[in-house]
Amino acid sequence: MAAGVCGAESRPVRVMGIVALGCALAKELSGEAQMARAHEQVYACNHQDARTAEQIYVETAEKRFKGVNRCC
Repeated sequence: MAAGVCGAESRPVRVMGIVALGCALAKELSGEAQMARAHEQVYACNHQDARTAEQIYVETAEKRFKGVNRCC
């Protein structure tokens, strides 16, 4: 019986892990993660590059939709 109890307890953890992974994947595929990295890069460079959120959005959208985006 102890094995059944242990399996029942791990199921919600496993489901939450799958949900978290799905959210992270959706964020990456939508391009939102790329924009977040661009914002972090601006703030990491001591605010020398004073780009607005709109400018960062336009730059990341252009990089995403123009040209070939393959590694090979």
